[in-house]
Formats: sequence, C-alpha cells, structure tokens
Amino acid sequence: MKEKVLRIESRKLHKFIFTLDGKDHEYHIQEPTFEQLIAANDVLYDNTGNLNLMRAGKVIWELCCVSYDEIIENEPKILMTICNKLSAFALPLDIEIKKK
Repeated sequence: MKEKVLRIESRKLHKFIFTLDGKDHEYHIQEPTFEQLIAANDVLYDNTGNLNLMRAGKVIWELCCVSYDEIIENEPKILMTICNKLSAFALPLDIEIKKK
C-alpha cells in the first residue's frame, strides 16, 4: 500500500475493495472535512453547468485518500472509475444546498 495523505484518527475511514484479474485491491478514503467537500463541490459543475462527477471525485481522491494499492497509479482507467465513485461524497452537499 502506498500512503498519500496524513491519516487523522478522528475522521471515519472508508475502506474500498475492487477486484481486477481475480485479485483484490483496496484504497482508503477518510471522511472529507467541510472544506474538502466545498473544494469538491466547486468543480462538480463545469462552466456550462454540466455535471462533472469525475473532477469532483478527483478532488476527494487528492485530499482524502490515505492509502492505496500501487496498481491504481499504473492503470489510469482504474483511477477514473474510482474518481467517478468518489464523487458521491460531493453530491449530498450539492443536493442539500439546492433544497434550501
């Protein structure tokens, strides 16, 4: 496992596992802070107003990934898939804002 950002014990750690070619791989994302969610939300929409989940997920990856298997940095399509899934962290914030 490669380490990425400093682990903060008070924040919940999410463990994700995916299988590629019959082998399990994992990465760990710590719960984003309010400021990190805002950073992800800032890139959630592009200049034309279209939803851009991958960019929001990439911000979460860069700011909140504590550790990951090395295969992720060697396979760009894996990271693209992960970033798309991590965008879910930014979505609840966006939905909550629109309801108010």
